[in-house]
Amino acid sequence: MKERNYQKGDKIERVSLIGDVKDQNCIIIDDIVDSGGTLINAAKSLKEKGAKKIIAYVTHGLMNENFADKVLNSE
Repeated sequence: MKERNYQKGDKIERVSLIGDVKDQNCIIIDDIVDSGGTLINAAKSLKEKGAKKIIAYVTHGLMNENFADKVLNSE
């Protein structure tokens, strides 16, 4: 779950993981991906909690700000 603070320029305030993902295959679904920051942070959080495999699906990929390099070098 992601919470944004629109008073601070739409910055992410907190990302919360709900449930146990240890040894599980996880799917991240996101509607819009611009720089990939939230996607990368979500994958990192899942990996830290023991996720076995992480797959992401995006419906609208803007993919700006060196998106490919950042994602390929992330969890």
